Amino acid sequence: FRACELIRADHLYLTGYTGYPGQSERHARRIAKTAVYAVPHQPWTHVEDPLAVLAKLKEAGNRIIVLEQTDKSVPYHKVRVTDYELPVTLVLGHERQGVRAELFQAADLIVDIPILGLGNSHNVAISASIVLYHILEKTGQI
Repeated sequence: FRACELIRADHLYLTGYTGYPGQSERHARRIAKTAVYAVPHQPWTHVEDPLAVLAKLKEAGNRIIVLEQTDKSVPYHKVRVTDYELPVTLVLGHERQGVRAELFQAADLIVDIPILGLGNSHNVAISASIVLYHILEKTGQI
């Protein structure tokens, strides 16, 4: 929520296992703590399955970019500027399970963040922030 509000994302789609406001008191507390002030200011929707949403967004002209470590992914900072043409929908996966296989079929581009340390990934919020701000920079939004 916070990263999306800070970049003025048009919409945040929460899907599947992801917690969302109103789901439970536990989720509401955790989201309020990490999102700080952002929840009332960031448009969002929870949908069980993102496939229909991605199809609708792609039909509306969004480039679908999946952020995941795969044998086909390109380091986010080595992507051609034209591949980040707006509007963009960035797809992020579950912290441990990653992006579901069928979501890759909707992707126009698959990017990853190079990892130099012993860990194998950043958390989802950090990953989103890194790539979203890079996209804003490359498209002249900041």
